Amino acid sequence: MQSLLRQSFETACRVLERQSNTHTAQITDLKKGLLGPVGIIFGDLIEIKKKQREQDSKQQSMDERIAAIRNEHLEFQSKIAADMLSLSTQVGDIADFLRSGVAKKGEVGSSSRPTTVRAQTQMLPPTTGTFEERVAQARRNIIETGQVISLEEAAARVIENDRRESERLERERRDRRQSRSGTYKRRR
Repeated sequence: MQSLLRQSFETACRVLERQSNTHTAQITDLKKGLLGPVGIIFGDLIEIKKKQREQDSKQQSMDERIAAIRNEHLEFQSKIAADMLSLSTQVGDIADFLRSGVAKKGEVGSSSRPTTVRAQTQMLPPTTGTFEERVAQARRNIIETGQVISLEEAAARVIENDRRESERLERERRDRRQSRSGTYKRRR
């Protein structure tokens, strides 16, 4: 009986050993079969991570551009505010000048009826100083050319020249901005 048990036991051990070898081979085959797809999956994950880094870089670049545009916008708004203040001051100077009575003193005719001679519209030379000084300078320049105009007309011409100069400066600013943005586009 012992020999029968021993034989059964040995047979069972051999069977288990064969099954173990079979299972080991199957596990090895399974590992080999999984390595290919898992490798592809890891490759895809690496590629996705790389694209995500590129997107993060692009987003950061766009954030920097937006910040630069906002900065330019704020500078432009402050320039507009300064221009508005300057215009407001000039309008106040004009109003003060007209209220001051200089025009009513009769330097060139009556204030109710200024005598004027029809004159050609001309570009006055750039002037500096207070509004009254600029009006007086414009008036002297016009009188030197042989034309006679009222003080109000001289003031109107100074105002018109200031407006033209402001428009010219604004065009130059706009052209510089456009040329800079065009240069930037060409670089990209």
